[in-house]
Amino acid sequence: MAERQRASADKQRKEQMAWGPPLTVKGVCGNDIRSFIVPSMISHKDLMTSLQRKFPDTPAFTVRYTAEDGVLKPLNRRADFILATAAAALSADKTKRTLHGIPSVKLIITELNQVDTPKVVEEDAAPAGTATPLPPNEVVEIDEWILDFAALFREHLGIDAEAHLDLHAEGLELCNEALEPPIAMSAADDMLKTASDKFQEAAALALFNWGNVHMCAARKTMDGGRDPPLEEGGPPGAAIATAAKFDEVVARLDQAKGRYEAALGVKPDFHDASIALAQRRYERARLLCAAAGLSGDGNSPAEGHDGAARAKEAEAEFQAACGDFLVVLNQLPEEPPKAAKAEEAPAIAAIAAAPATATPPITALAVQAGEAGEAGQKAGEADAEVPAEEPSMRAQVLVMWGNTLFEHSQMSARLSKAWRPLLDTAIAKFRDAGCAQADIDQALKVHRGVRAANEAESKK
Repeated sequence: MAERQRASADKQRKEQMAWGPPLTVKGVCGNDIRSFIVPSMISHKDLMTSLQRKFPDTPAFTVRYTAEDGVLKPLNRRADFILATAAAALSADKTKRTLHGIPSVKLIITELNQVDTPKVVEEDAAPAGTATPLPPNEVVEIDEWILDFAALFREHLGIDAEAHLDLHAEGLELCNEALEPPIAMSAADDMLKTASDKFQEAAALALFNWGNVHMCAARKTMDGGRDPPLEEGGPPGAAIATAAKFDEVVARLDQAKGRYEAALGVKPDFHDASIALAQRRYERARLLCAAAGLSGDGNSPAEGHDGAARAKEAEAEFQAACGDFLVVLNQLPEEPPKAAKAEEAPAIAAIAAAPATATPPITALAVQAGEAGEAGQKAGEADAEVPAEEPSMRAQVLVMWGNTLFEHSQMSARLSKAWRPLLDTAIAKFRDAGCAQADIDQALKVHRGVRAANEAESKK
């Protein structure tokens, strides 16, 4: 029996050696990004099959990779995939930790018409000159609201739907490897400890994402649209919250809080959940402002609410959120210094992808971020699609902190209280985060206190 187990273990090790070490493939098709793990010696046909499964709505496509010289080249055979992984390894930032420590390679997916569909090249075969369509995918009927919700989820919450699955798979793999007879006891203990950490993170991540669902629902329920733009064709004004479904929003926010706290109970150093709890306070403060009649054009409290009491509660929530952001910021690990740039891209450009934030609370900043993303995409088309650098977690926290101060100052302006010091501190947070001055200037244009001051000045 023991001999049979050893033979089986030897066979598995030989198979693993033949497949090579794992790689993370990041497929990018327009705004859709899918990541999955494959062996480095995967065949070209299996790689194409995996990509088709990841992008089922794209039946025909071409695949390109970024070569060492920065030029996009077609990936038509396994040799091209090897070149792609080598180029990715050379250009990778060694100071940044990759997903679970596994090397990654980015592949660009471009959809084709059926008449332009290339034939999948078999191993060691020359590329075919004639084009034949890929076999059609099975048609699956999915309710439109599910697709809309999935798109909203990815856009506003930035959730990697497969991250917990990757962690789960890594944990199982480590457990199986640790239980093999040839593994020494000390090495097995280390593997099992690492596997335990993977499962712990997967559990915390699942609870965190569960909380994000409730946060998304709460924001959707209290969404009252935007203030009209300052000028025709310009970006809309500040976001408007409503208290029409006050109790429903409060219940959703409480459910989100419970999931985030449960995630911290599983993994106390899970910073994303701590950030989300602070952001939840900010959302609750916005709801209380709406109940106090301090959101939108109206000045009267919502029916059944005491305006003064709700305003006092909102101010307390804003202050508590700022305190929470300070605590989280002090808990974050130190980040390596970055080289100074003449024109640094706004750190808020990827805030929509940050796990703890839904829509960035300052509308102008969110709009400018979208415009910056479009400009970066156009520039990338002319310059070999240079990927934009994602903001650090510290920068994201600073932006959320600044957003909280910004909204607090707007509430203070509505109440005829001192609002300028709060706004000045918010601007300082945005600058510390690396936001572009143009984005900050645009945000100031829609600030209620600034607008009122400018209107008063123009009447003199």
